[in-house]
Amino acid sequence: ESFHDNSNKMILKYQHSYNVADYMMELAKRLKLSRADQYLARIIGLLHDIGRFEQLREFNSFSDQLFDHAKFGVKYLFDENHIRDYIESDKNDLIIKKAILNHNQFEVDSNLKDRELMFSYMIRDMDKVDIYYQVATMLLPKFDEKARKKVLGALYKGKCVYKTDVKTNGDKVVQMIAFLNDIHYKESMDILKESDNLYYYLCSIDVSDKYREMFNDIVKFCQERAGMRDLDGK
Repeated sequence: ESFHDNSNKMILKYQHSYNVADYMMELAKRLKLSRADQYLARIIGLLHDIGRFEQLREFNSFSDQLFDHAKFGVKYLFDENHIRDYIESDKNDLIIKKAILNHNQFEVDSNLKDRELMFSYMIRDMDKVDIYYQVATMLLPKFDEKARKKVLGALYKGKCVYKTDVKTNGDKVVQMIAFLNDIHYKESMDILKESDNLYYYLCSIDVSDKYREMFNDIVKFCQERAGMRDLDGK
């Protein structure tokens, strides 16, 4: 109740949590996981961003420079024992905790193994699938500045873009697109393609004529990497 808020940001974050929960369930089915693991995947999807609500309440911002929402979410769920509000058994607590802690990191913790690693990859993938939709809806991105060579280089080399390397609006767009390079499962890429979220994100970008050719090259990368259709709908 303390997190109830009618702001658009809060509504979008609720929507994101439920969307990711649904995507996690679908991915679990496609990976042929047990019914119990499908439920676990859904719980992780629902709770992965629970720290965002406190962040928005306190800072009115989703900036990760101000607040590590994953760490706060784990503190809220496990240090304050709110996890028992959502799931009775503590059998999978460590998996849930590790998945939430790793969902927003640049790379997955190299010490993770087996099921901890699998569910961490899953939530990272499905979070990205819905982030494209959320950013398009909430931020109305612009490509009115040049994407710098270093940032484009990371994209085309199959890498993600460090936050500290993002300086222009063009860089911000490329950073988002580069999430494609961190999607782990083929089934996740299939879900992204079927969702049309990447297409929606690209269509939402206000592109300056000056940088249209650069943007078109990025679109071609999306088509090759994710099997996305042309922006004219073909």
